Amino acid sequence: MPPLPLHLIVIDGLHPGLLRAELAAGRLPAFGRLVRAGTLHDAISTFPTVTPSALASIATGLPPSGHGIQGIMWFDRREDRYVHYWPSPQSVLAGTFGQVMRDILHNLNDSHLEPSAPTLFEILEGAGIPSAAVNFPIFRGPYLHHGQVPLALALLAGLPVGITVRGPRHLLVGDILRPLISIPRGPLGRYGISDERAIRYTRRLVTAGKASFFLTYLPDNDLRSHHHGPAQNAESLHLLDRLLGSLLDAYGSWDEAVTRARWLVVGDHAQTLVGGVEGYSVNVYKEFRSARILPFGKSGLGSGQYDLAMAANDRSALIYLARPAARDGVLAELASWPSVDRIMGRDGDGWFWASDARGERQLRFRRGGPWRDERGDSWELSGSPAVLDLRESGMRLVEGRYPDPLFRIAGALSRADLAVTAEPGFEFTTGFKLGHGNHGSLAAGDSITALIEVGVEVPARPRILDVLPAISRAFGLGAGHALPRG
Repeated sequence: MPPLPLHLIVIDGLHPGLLRAELAAGRLPAFGRLVRAGTLHDAISTFPTVTPSALASIATGLPPSGHGIQGIMWFDRREDRYVHYWPSPQSVLAGTFGQVMRDILHNLNDSHLEPSAPTLFEILEGAGIPSAAVNFPIFRGPYLHHGQVPLALALLAGLPVGITVRGPRHLLVGDILRPLISIPRGPLGRYGISDERAIRYTRRLVTAGKASFFLTYLPDNDLRSHHHGPAQNAESLHLLDRLLGSLLDAYGSWDEAVTRARWLVVGDHAQTLVGGVEGYSVNVYKEFRSARILPFGKSGLGSGQYDLAMAANDRSALIYLARPAARDGVLAELASWPSVDRIMGRDGDGWFWASDARGERQLRFRRGGPWRDERGDSWELSGSPAVLDLRESGMRLVEGRYPDPLFRIAGALSRADLAVTAEPGFEFTTGFKLGHGNHGSLAAGDSITALIEVGVEVPARPRILDVLPAISRAFGLGAGHALPRG
């Protein structure tokens, strides 16, 4: 007997506290039906807690050090340039809009996503399990798909109209890669990258019996949470609930949906409130006074004119030094910023470190050693665990306001030299403000999202990295990737 179909629904910016409050008030009947049939967990995101790196971790089961997508923005030393996966107005002004679109449409799944990090689609399709990716940006798979970039977008970005990518058997990417029966939505409809379009197409695949695994990405909640703030975003969950209910209806009834299919609903990260603090939105390219920072959209880090490149990732930032000798000056500069919460870096021999903003306390750590964290990983420590709000209980480390900090910092700093996170209420930007909510930091408010499972086994304290091995096991394929362990 073939295994039951499995739905993975990824909701951008899903806040677990708001979800639980609306469930308790009875205002989310479709979510509630899934929770009654399964289990609602808190799940830990990757670091930085931003969408491209988190989605790549869901798709590959690996941290950024394993899959290569370092954030929504990072610096590529090979090409000596910033990589930015957001086509903002600044990218148009800086003349990088075309590069941003090439990075999103081509490089994200090609040269940026590590070949040694197979995706869910490569794993499942390789085992003969027909799969679908619906508006999910990380879609690399074994099937060739031909599409068309909308003409206005192609002209603005300087891209050819024709596009060829590899994905799973069934692939929808807005107006670009779509079935012929779908109507293009155009710029006013965000070129088809919307929750409504994704659910409608997933319903069509379900009723046609086209796939056994469906990955559906719903981005709109994050946009609304940025605008309104995470605590004022209940209406967004109500809209999502109606869409989720319409997908459950594709099985005939909600009771049929939870018996005839398996379900995983997971966020990529959450959000915290920003603002209410003077100078809360920090343009990192204007904030440096003594250190010389490579400007947004420019290249030439190794020219001798600059000390660092800094990639803003909302409530965190990745720092790439032009030369090791620049580190002390950069750290001294960052220590003067009231917006900085924690500074992190890497040394040789597998050592990482974290310090408070003024450098008064430091913790050094690396894999292996006698200390065990809450997920069973082992570590060697030197210094003050209190820097990361870790409490010692025998030889175990109990987490505080920074969930899973050692594993996540080690997973973030494979290529960047330093990382900084923002104090509550602050954000790091390239000069463009998003609204009242943001994410990206190591703190719990940004990092803990929700996971609902129905008919799929996940660990008791899951990371979003646990989604891939859970799905792989659900189809009888073993655990997938083995995470690095101490």
